[in-house]
Amino acid sequence: MTRVGQAPSLRAGLLLGLVLSSGCSPDSQEALPRGTALLGEARSFARLLAAAESLRGTPVAVAAGAARRRLESCEEFEAFCAPGEDCRLLERLECGSGRPELAEARRALEGSDWLLSRFYGPDERWVLRGRLEGDGSVSARLELSLPAELGAFSLLLPGEAARGPSTLSHRRALTHARVRPEDGLNVAALVPGEGWGAAIFRLQSELFVGRALEGVWELAIYRPEEGQRIPPTALGLDFKDRETAVRVMEGFIAEVMRAWPVRKSPFSQEGWPGVCLSNLRVLPDLAPCYVATDRALVVGWNALSLKAALGGEESLPDHAERPAGGALVAYLERFPEADAILARATGGELDEPPSYPFRRLELVGGRSGRQLVLDLRLEAP
Repeated sequence: MTRVGQAPSLRAGLLLGLVLSSGCSPDSQEALPRGTALLGEARSFARLLAAAESLRGTPVAVAAGAARRRLESCEEFEAFCAPGEDCRLLERLECGSGRPELAEARRALEGSDWLLSRFYGPDERWVLRGRLEGDGSVSARLELSLPAELGAFSLLLPGEAARGPSTLSHRRALTHARVRPEDGLNVAALVPGEGWGAAIFRLQSELFVGRALEGVWELAIYRPEEGQRIPPTALGLDFKDRETAVRVMEGFIAEVMRAWPVRKSPFSQEGWPGVCLSNLRVLPDLAPCYVATDRALVVGWNALSLKAALGGEESLPDHAERPAGGALVAYLERFPEADAILARATGGELDEPPSYPFRRLELVGGRSGRQLVLDLRLEAP
């Protein structure tokens, strides 16, 4: 019954992935079929598709419109792809609830409006379940099977310990994340092989994590200024001891200067001292700077990044201040202006800045056994 397209642009991809949001309790997941399944209450799902249509000019909007029209006469809907099939799931949507292979999956809805599940290995799967609230907001849960070897994913896997208050400002942020990884900041394990890169990251990991850092990372991306091609970006690393953290950071910079012909100059922001490096000429606007506050080392893409990160409110908003090990907030209402600025900076011009159907995304995550559990909320305007 439906055609909701695949793989949209970056700005739209976030939203259709969330439009399909769902999740199940471990017991109910045992009833889910192998393969890929999507099912639920048609009217609620159609309202989400209508929201996705507001992303005018994107493949998502076109596909969502086609899907919504096909659901107009449905009370319930379903779609299924068997394992190994070339699955264009949303092109298989149909009215009704008659597929025998999905009978148990319907009971796994457990009061939610829609459910999406997919097996991608013998025992690996992800399950999403969500519901539409009265004001048009979306609440959902994702449960994802974790691989045996986490690799770089370990930096995104929140532990049970509280992440603590944030360091970076959210006043002009587009996205703002803070995570205390379960296994700490083991940077060295992510850099295989030998050579300068491996050596420097192993040095940084050994000294930083073992002696100076608290094991929490925080990242914020800010609205660009006119003419900027890369949005201001800052990384915050809470430390245990400021003196040790600064000493190790300066050692890291010294290693960089021995490898590359960069220039070092003193810098300060909000009264906190640091340095900037110039003459890199690798990426647009890249002139990294760092300062050491009373709580954290803050590294910016350039000086403007640190101004944005330290020049305003110093915590995530109250709705994201929870004890879980990881949280992310995306301020979707700020994206259209940023899209337009970046388009002009790269020589283009948007006929009309994209409109986002939700004003904010809140995401809080943690681990449950061999699963990553993410609770999300898309807040309506």
